[in-house]
Amino acid sequence: MRFGKNEDGAVLVYVSLILAAFIGLGGLALDASRAFTLREEVQQAADAAALAGAWQLDGTAAGAARADAAARAVVANNQKWASGGSAAVAIAGGTGGVQFLSSVPSSDDAALTFTSVAPFDYVWVKTSPASFAPWFMRIFGFTAATQVSAEAVARKGSSQCQVTPL
Repeated sequence: MRFGKNEDGAVLVYVSLILAAFIGLGGLALDASRAFTLREEVQQAADAAALAGAWQLDGTAAGAARADAAARAVVANNQKWASGGSAAVAIAGGTGGVQFLSSVPSSDDAALTFTSVAPFDYVWVKTSPASFAPWFMRIFGFTAATQVSAEAVARKGSSQCQVTPL
């Protein structure tokens, strides 16, 4: 009769369930922080390339050629968290990586209109995708890789909003 009323080890069941939940949440936090870090590294590379390109703009086609070369050359940022390991972030190839604008829309929702005719006042840069596959969450069946890329627009000269930063 004592066997049915024995409560020894009852806490072990609760601890096992809670420990499994904590390990799962810890794995989700590790993989999510890795994804956010990779996104930030790629965005910083795009920002640096856009600023380097914008510095070369003078409104002419020759300035646009210098801006394209500068944007592609400056990206030495090494991302450390992509699936392929540590490597340099790359600018997308062809005309899809560096393009020029004479103006930007006043709304962020409006599409950018690229131009091939001078004057060029803005440079737009897009990075090649970096692949991210989860490490820890594979245990729970999450194996899908995600592509992370970034875009940046820069202009040489005064700020767009004409407000002095604080």
